[in-house]
Amino acid sequence: MQTHHRYRIAMTLSTLAVAAAAVGLASPTAAAARPRSSAVAAAGTSATATAIDPNALALDASGDLYIADAGNAVVEKVTPSGSLSVVAGVKGRTGLVTPGPATSAYLAVPTGLAVGPGGDLYVSDVGTGPQGSAVVPHVTPAGTLSIAARIPGQAWPPLPGPPPSRDRFGPRRPAGRPSGGLYIADAFDGTIEEVTPAGELSIVAGISAVYGVPTPGTLAVSSRLDDPSAVAVGPGGDLYIADTANHVVEKVSATTGDLSVVAGELGQSGAPVPGPATSSPLAEPTGLAFDQTGDLFIADPANNAVEKVTPSGTLSVVAGVPGQYGAPTPGPATSSDLNLPTDVAVDGAAH
Repeated sequence: MQTHHRYRIAMTLSTLAVAAAAVGLASPTAAAARPRSSAVAAAGTSATATAIDPNALALDASGDLYIADAGNAVVEKVTPSGSLSVVAGVKGRTGLVTPGPATSAYLAVPTGLAVGPGGDLYVSDVGTGPQGSAVVPHVTPAGTLSIAARIPGQAWPPLPGPPPSRDRFGPRRPAGRPSGGLYIADAFDGTIEEVTPAGELSIVAGISAVYGVPTPGTLAVSSRLDDPSAVAVGPGGDLYIADTANHVVEKVSATTGDLSVVAGELGQSGAPVPGPATSSPLAEPTGLAFDQTGDLFIADPANNAVEKVTPSGTLSVVAGVPGQYGAPTPGPATSSDLNLPTDVAVDGAAH
């Protein structure tokens, strides 16, 4: 691993089956908020002394780390000095998302985060059931929450136009657009959506409610995806997609809109092999992040590893021991176990 960057890895401390079951049981009701049976984060304390259930990570320009804490139904912020505070949600309570002060609004299951260029925070909040909350709340730097996409309590399908017109949605890990607004990895619908600062939504990759193997070399909007769980914007403005069920990472060209595979082998799940990224298997990639030099980092949870792909297309493992899981141990990252790393974030400052 390069020593001039710090890598933050979100890890669950349970098996994949248990984590999936927990998400399924975390549905809010519109009538009232209800408690969750999870450890509660202690705001204002040291981040290393706090019990959390991290699902996703994001960093802002000041080096603050944001954590989607699904077990506590909140989003927390950790400052560079290590102090933790809650910035959205009410600890240990779930409910229908309502606009207003972010720390007074209930969340359901925060599963994704993105920080916009102005410091705006976007949260993917997924619930299940007939009144489940599937929304992307927007939290301003002043702490005010509004809905950037989706009407709380509704789901399916992503119709182009203002987000309130839509009635199907399954957001996972979003990404901020350089010019404002955001991109959303909509795993339920099998698409990547773009939301402009004016609130207009369009599909930029995938075919709504049509799932399957992608077709490299074609327009991204004509190619199938299967459970896209994350989206990231590369240094040149290209979009990168963690196409989880296809076990690959794809690129959507900013100039042509064409889709190509940049890591993984289509339909092949397996342990990563250092070398050309397109000749190495992945296993259900779920998180993406770029550093300032253009290296792409991939959270590969089924392999219990994080990989790096250089701009020239070479893949290497930078954290975890593929095929082995357990509690992390201080020391060389490639000698330490991980346990289902679901997301990764890169600190842009040189160290």
